[in-house]
Amino acid sequence: MKDFNAFQVISVVGLIFSAIVHIILLLIDKKVHTVWALYPTWLFVFAFGYLLKRYSDKHGHQHEHHHHH
Repeated sequence: MKDFNAFQVISVVGLIFSAIVHIILLLIDKKVHTVWALYPTWLFVFAFGYLLKRYSDKHGHQHEHHHHH
C-alpha cells in the first residue's frame, strides 16, 4: 500500500471498515439496506485516487517526496 496516494489508502481502509460493519450487522441480524451503497462509494474514491495518481505521475509531481523528521 506504500505506492497508494491518500485517496486510495482512505478507500481501502473504508472498504475494510465497511466489510467489518457489514459482517457485524449480519451477525446481530440487523438489516441495513444502505450498507451496500458503501462499496461503490469506496470504489469510486479509489478510482478517483488512481486517476489522480496517474495524472500526477504523468506531470512529474510524484517524485517530490518531502520527509519530515
